[in-house]
Amino acid sequence: MSLHLTSILAAFFAVATLLLALRLRQLEKHLTRLQPASMAGKEARSAVHDLRAFDGPLLQAALQQRLQQNGEQRQPPEIYRQAAELAGRGLSAERISELLQLPAEQARQVVRLRRHLSSGPERT
Repeated sequence: MSLHLTSILAAFFAVATLLLALRLRQLEKHLTRLQPASMAGKEARSAVHDLRAFDGPLLQAALQQRLQQNGEQRQPPEIYRQAAELAGRGLSAERISELLQLPAEQARQVVRLRRHLSSGPERT
């Protein structure tokens, strides 16, 4: 059971990392559109380049952290273990969000992951 919860959390954090990377790209685009007139083209390109240079190492660090966590089989935070347990009992994401004071999107993600693991292909 705890291996499944760990898998759920690893997938959740992978999705969260990807969402952060997408948000970073959105902010880059927004930054280039909102450049003040005083910021010349070269300076603007330099600022965007700095953001992109940060993007790669951030994803690499997140992946490295996931690999290390999986190797050590760390326990997920208690709130996510509780959310996965409630999802396994059939509670809706909305109800889990209310009971655990968890953001609705996080509760929906835990329910999706739990459902995916429960109905996934045969595991050995």
